[in-house]
Amino acid sequence: MIDNSNLQKPRVYLRPALTGRVTKWLCGGLQIRIRGFKSLPALLLLVIALLLISTSSKSSADILINEVMYNPQPNDNYNEWIELFNPTNQSINVSNWIIEDNFAEDYLDGDFDHGNGTTIIPPKGYAIIADLGTKIYENFSIPTNAIRLYVDDLSIGNGLGNSKDKLIFKNITGNELDAVEWGYDYLDVPGMPANPVEEDCSLSRYQNIDTDDSIRDFYEGIIPTPGSENIFVHEPNLDIELYPMYIPKIQNNSEYSLPFAIKVNMSNYFSNETFNLKSYIVGDLYSNWPASQTWNGIIWEYSNYYTSQITTDEHGNWSGWQYLRLKSSYQEYEKNIKEKKSAYLKVKISNGNITEKLPKKVYLLDMDNSTLNGTIGGYVIGIAQKTNCLLESKVAIIENNSGIITGIYVTENNEVDEKLISLPGYFRLSSPVDTNYILKFINANENVIHTISDVTIKPGKYGVDIKTNETSYQVKKNEALDITLIVKNTGDFNDTITLKIENIAEGWNAILEKEKISLNPKESTVVNIHITPYTEYGLVTGTITLSATSEKDVGETDEITVYLELLAPDLIIKKIKIYNEIGEESYIFGEGEIVKIKVFYRNIGNENATNTIVNFYYDSVNDKKFIGSKSYESIGKYQKYSMGYQGIFISPPINDSSFSSIGNRTKNH
Repeated sequence: MIDNSNLQKPRVYLRPALTGRVTKWLCGGLQIRIRGFKSLPALLLLVIALLLISTSSKSSADILINEVMYNPQPNDNYNEWIELFNPTNQSINVSNWIIEDNFAEDYLDGDFDHGNGTTIIPPKGYAIIADLGTKIYENFSIPTNAIRLYVDDLSIGNGLGNSKDKLIFKNITGNELDAVEWGYDYLDVPGMPANPVEEDCSLSRYQNIDTDDSIRDFYEGIIPTPGSENIFVHEPNLDIELYPMYIPKIQNNSEYSLPFAIKVNMSNYFSNETFNLKSYIVGDLYSNWPASQTWNGIIWEYSNYYTSQITTDEHGNWSGWQYLRLKSSYQEYEKNIKEKKSAYLKVKISNGNITEKLPKKVYLLDMDNSTLNGTIGGYVIGIAQKTNCLLESKVAIIENNSGIITGIYVTENNEVDEKLISLPGYFRLSSPVDTNYILKFINANENVIHTISDVTIKPGKYGVDIKTNETSYQVKKNEALDITLIVKNTGDFNDTITLKIENIAEGWNAILEKEKISLNPKESTVVNIHITPYTEYGLVTGTITLSATSEKDVGETDEITVYLELLAPDLIIKKIKIYNEIGEESYIFGEGEIVKIKVFYRNIGNENATNTIVNFYYDSVNDKKFIGSKSYESIGKYQKYSMGYQGIFISPPINDSSFSSIGNRTKNH
């Protein structure tokens, strides 16, 4: 008999071996598993063999933890498993190697109940670690060529944690070979932890990736693959990729808020799949009626409708921009947004088979102290340009010093009718009042093409107003008219106002007394405009349109149109009729026939005409074709006359197209 008095009492397990029993011995720090050995020589041979294995295999360090099922849909008891992978070109024996979690460690052995009991993992081969009493072979599909291993008790470690845990894999000498952690950063595991996976998903290693950083090496495996190569499949994902954390409320006396942009991203859907898309804003997460409008590419439409139809590409992906604004008359705005500090930005897709929606919480900006509870907001305004090149139709993003997007919209001209000036490169973004912002401009590929640092946003806005005391003026012929313009800086900052004559009736002339005026906030001044009327016969009315524009914000502009009228008579020939000798209207006459010509003559001007002469010609206006004339001492304004001339034609016959007065107007003296 062998004296075992100096050895620790063996631990006996419930499961019988094929011959003998399974026992764990502790001897001088060497841990040995014995299965059915009945003699010391056999035991010594086993020890020598294990030592040879542990010292001769350089590739042992290459065994990897490849996949972990720690949160199975069946009961966690007896359904957890770990997959090992041998990436080398030689077989590796893992008998008595160690797997441990955050509480306990276990030794690996071959599973004779579900396999042939081998512990040798072939090149490029897989092995499955389970616990005693496992049910994974009933509940999971595992290839027959996968090596079956088990740990020496009823759970792996103390049971793998669903929210956080770690696994450390060691060889027979205790050297650490591989490790993975999830949900918590353990000090003895390198790198950062992987994110916990959903129930019935596995923590899966990317193919051929081993950086000793769990968050980079592992992903959520939607399709667990115990005993075979991991399948990298992502679930379909709807996301608002870019959006402002703050959106502006509607300013006092306005119908709409300043618009903003969001970028919607869809990935891992079926290829060439068509969806209806809508984006909207609600104050209450569960509200059914939005407070917003969405630009549908043609008009602003109520956001309750699907405003876009999109189709995924061949990879099942799609991304695109949506533009939104709040409207004051919508009940949801008045009830749940106007006096609140936050709201919800939502997107929803549907195609009959799939309906998904995603909310993002955003905060509300009070732009003019007209509402309650909002964050105080302001604007960043300008013309985007780089090296004298205007950045037209580019996305402008304002970020705070923490990298949070606080405002986002697209520069002009962007083909969206948001009532902003369409000057190329113009932008206006809302954001909380603060300093040290970064303004970025990105192109269609989301590459940053221009950056402006150290941007400060102040409360308030720019604004201008231009008006006259009257909207219509009369001016005498050959005289000039001075009109007084009242120009006001309605904004909250010092500003320079630029005045401009936008258009003026043909033949009229105008000169501005000043073209630029510097004004303090709420300050007004007067500027004269000198107008010279039309000096020829013909046009007696006209208009002049004047604009006033903020120099600091060219989007803030005001216009006024003044109606002008020349104070003078305006004589016209309305029509001509010709009668034969018997008083019948006719335009065909014989040579020597006496005819009567009747002309309808009117003063449509606003002054009396005096000493007026009407000359009659045939064929053309020249002295040789002169027939005769009629004169009047005075024709009152807006009066109409019919006048006649009677004579004998001795020239060839004429018709209505060959007879004329001096034209549409007549001379007055």
